[in-house]
Amino acid sequence: MRFHRESEDDSPAVQMTPMIDCVFLLLIFFIVTASIEPPSPQLDLDLPVIELAEPAPRIPGQVHISIDSQGQFHLDSGPVNRQQLRQFLEVLSRDDPAPRIRLNIDQQAPSRYFLEVTNMLTIHGLRQVSFGGK
Repeated sequence: MRFHRESEDDSPAVQMTPMIDCVFLLLIFFIVTASIEPPSPQLDLDLPVIELAEPAPRIPGQVHISIDSQGQFHLDSGPVNRQQLRQFLEVLSRDDPAPRIRLNIDQQAPSRYFLEVTNMLTIHGLRQVSFGGK
């Protein structure tokens, strides 16, 4: 009776050539079927001009925050920087549970300043905000 001894040649092996062929075929398939599109052009939007017959009346107790065309922030008391505005909103949210805020934005103001102020308002839980333009 012959017993089969395990030799080094009998070890199982994975054939790499067919696997590499499959990978290259898949790669070629995805390259050929991928649609190559040029980058979409940036939209050139002209925002509407706001024309009011008369300015909106001031509501007593309403806080006015304005953003001018250079991105400078203004409160009722005058110009403020980001840190002062952030501190003011923090104190306002602690003192008054539901303050009324009017956010006036110049048409030429960069949108990042608008997003920055609305983010500050959201962080401090200030939700009664009306918007205006100039």
